[in-house]
Amino acid sequence: MSPQDDPVPRFHALLLREREAVRAADLQALDVLQDEKRALLRELRSVSSDDPRLDELGAFARYNVGLIRHLVSILRSMAGLPEPAAAYGGRGQSVPASVPARIRGAA
Repeated sequence: MSPQDDPVPRFHALLLREREAVRAADLQALDVLQDEKRALLRELRSVSSDDPRLDELGAFARYNVGLIRHLVSILRSMAGLPEPAAAYGGRGQSVPASVPARIRGAA
């Protein structure tokens, strides 16, 4: 596989762009990036599950999810909306919002 065909560095670059969009609160860019992310996720299936780079990508992606959740919380607060009754942990499980973010896996 040539470096241009390797989806791992391309996905990493996409995650960097996603992180910058979150930091800029650019919801339009985040929406566009989700479509790109879905397409690249399909390509990542071709990478061996033993590839240690996938663990790094997973950690990076989970960190971004935490940033996105924080942005959503801020936007909800600014709009005067209450926090949802439940949040989701780092593995997608439902966790009461009263559980600190660090424990939920969002930090």
